[in-house]
Amino acid sequence: GSGELLRYGSLQAGAIGQLHFLSSNGSWALTDADNVNTGASQLLGIAKKTDPGTHGMYLDGYFRIDSSNIEGTAVIGAPLYVSEEPGKFDATAPSNTADFVRVVGYCIDYHTDGDGDVLIRFKPDNTWVKRA
Repeated sequence: GSGELLRYGSLQAGAIGQLHFLSSNGSWALTDADNVNTGASQLLGIAKKTDPGTHGMYLDGYFRIDSSNIEGTAVIGAPLYVSEEPGKFDATAPSNTADFVRVVGYCIDYHTDGDGDVLIRFKPDNTWVKRA
């Protein structure tokens, strides 16, 4: 991928290409739409490598996301959301009671050659809602 990169923080919880939020202690943890404290209003980033302080976290840009980090079927031009599966993106908005819904980007293209990777425009929205 390429985009805006922030070299800050510690203790990255997930793998390269997964969706993280910056916690109040300065570490990066995996997002989870089941809990508003895990990515609803926090700064979001995609892990570039294994050390956010050295390698950085992408805050904005274009990225090829491995199919293992996408829940559902991405549709070109449609939004992607924080998933209920930690660190993943979801093609469908979370729908359970108390989940939060936050758009994190849009599907630009996807590979049809069997790997299913998705090219996304990563630009997390600053707004979110909690399902009742």
